[in-house]
Formats: sequence, C-alpha cells, structure tokens
Amino acid sequence: MVPLAAAETVVADKCPIECLNGAVCKKGDADYSLHPTADNGSAFPFQEDTNREGWFCDCPAGWTGIRCGREYAVCDDQDT
Repeated sequence: MVPLAAAETVVADKCPIECLNGAVCKKGDADYSLHPTADNGSAFPFQEDTNREGWFCDCPAGWTGIRCGREYAVCDDQDT
C-alpha cells in the first residue's frame, strides 16, 4: 500500500454526508461564492470545508454549510 500525500483527498464510493433540508449529495467541492460572507468578505468558519471525502451537499436556496444545516436570508436594498 502506498501512503497518500498530505494534499490528496480520498474520494468515498458512497456519500459519507447526511445532507439536510432537501440538499443533494454530489461529488466535488461546494461553491459558496453566492452565499453570505462575514462583514470583511471572508467565508464563515462553517464554509471553510468544501467537501468531505470528495463529496458535498448541494444546498437549496436559503441554506449553507457542508450539510446545508445553516439557514440564511438574503436582504435586498430595501431591508437595510
């Protein structure tokens, strides 16, 4: 058996994540670019993990996080 390099990700055969709130598990990395960010523009700590064993939950609108367990609302200009 050859040891894995530190940067390699082992991709599981089956999704190891229990997705929440109607999310669908997919292979790859989550894209949080359209999700809310902290006041300084950086990702929230719960958005730093973009996959688990090569899988992520594709969140429906209004949900974020690796398992889609964090609810958010997008405010328009009238709400500020």
